[in-house]
Amino acid sequence: MFRKYAAAAAIIGLGVLCFGCSSQTPTTEWEKLNEESLAHYQEGRYDEAVQTARLALAMADSVFGPEHLNVAVTLTNLGLFTIHAEGFPAAEAPLRRALAIREINLGPDHLDVARSLEDLAIAQKNQGHNRQAKPNFLRALAIFEKALGPDHPDVVPLAKNVGLLLMDNGDYLEAEPLLSRVVANLEKTLPTDHVDLVEPRAHLAMLHWHLENYDEAERMYLRELNNLPGGGGYDPVLVANSQINLAMIYRCLLYTSPSPRDS
Repeated sequence: MFRKYAAAAAIIGLGVLCFGCSSQTPTTEWEKLNEESLAHYQEGRYDEAVQTARLALAMADSVFGPEHLNVAVTLTNLGLFTIHAEGFPAAEAPLRRALAIREINLGPDHLDVARSLEDLAIAQKNQGHNRQAKPNFLRALAIFEKALGPDHPDVVPLAKNVGLLLMDNGDYLEAEPLLSRVVANLEKTLPTDHVDLVEPRAHLAMLHWHLENYDEAERMYLRELNNLPGGGGYDPVLVANSQINLAMIYRCLLYTSPSPRDS
């Protein structure tokens, strides 16, 4: 996974469900259908979750109107349930519609719009549509940074995902400040040998390898490998690839060093 010509990393899946986000009180029946769909999802009955969410969506469209924020709530849930039941391609349509509704009602810079942008970008990334996902990720990150600040705990995971997407796209110079900031923020709050630092350090080292900053890549790999958590919990494949990449760096440094002159 972390060899030079392999994909950098998979983007994390969607994780936040919207519930009761509207300022208006929804009907009891709509609330009940939403609760039932969520219960099905949590129990792993994804097909039933999708079917119930579609009933809730039909009711929301009829009762509140097709551009109401309650419709966006159900569409967001439906998108998540659909990922598990039918896959990422089928989830894209409800997520796009949820985004459009929120933009109409909340404006382009609202945090809920950013969340919808991130949801859509994740679905696109997981289909391999990185170029489509990039502007949505970047816009979501810009909104979160403006509202919460670049070092906010809720911003750091998104910055990581955007950095990894840029790295996968070959946009290494754009990715470097984001992934560097992720590592710096985590190092402020976690012990140096914490398991959650292993993967971000490996990503950053790989990025410097791509940029042919071999000295910095060497430093980052050594820092990762010398601070592995004693209790385990990290991906052994990731660590093995880091060791291989470090050996390749030494080989590159050997071949790029000046040749000794004949005396």
